[in-house]
Amino acid sequence: AVREPILEPSKNDSAEAAAYVLGLPGHGPLIGLNTGAGGRWAYKQWTRAHQQTFLRLCTDAGLRVLLLGGPEEVETHKELLAAAAGRPVFDGGNHNSYGRFAALIDQCRVVVTSDSLAVHCAAARKVPAVVLFGPTSAAEIELYGRGSKIVPPGLDCLCCYLPRCDRVPHCQALIEPAVVLAAVQQWVAAAPSR
Repeated sequence: AVREPILEPSKNDSAEAAAYVLGLPGHGPLIGLNTGAGGRWAYKQWTRAHQQTFLRLCTDAGLRVLLLGGPEEVETHKELLAAAAGRPVFDGGNHNSYGRFAALIDQCRVVVTSDSLAVHCAAARKVPAVVLFGPTSAAEIELYGRGSKIVPPGLDCLCCYLPRCDRVPHCQALIEPAVVLAAVQQWVAAAPSR
């Protein structure tokens, strides 16, 4: 049998994350958008333009979005929040401990992420993940039946593991926000509210 990862946030982290989310305005399902991907592969993360479009599509569809990221994503979050002004898009903070990060993921119905820490946190917390792949291997990531892998169409160079490349448009730019939203909506429909 496949052993699933285990990550238990502290009672305190869980309580604080739950209280934070309870205080957010609006009533739609909460979707986590993990905006970064670490520094090693430039094209592991989705483009800023696609992230902005995704936020617009999500909120138009009645969903709320929680931005998730680390210290490298402070500016990204400022830009995304400014572009989504007046919409139910919220900042989960950029300086969370692993436990607090996992506790925030726990509060989401679905998490959208690149192949990064958030995939493994979502798997451990049994939250469906919609995972966007580019230079790294979709085959090597296990979602335990809870989630979707989105691989850019029509590329023969995928899973290249190159830290950078000069292909235009690059792999992540080919993943359309509407395709990601459709996968999210499928999991929202399938996942009971948490």
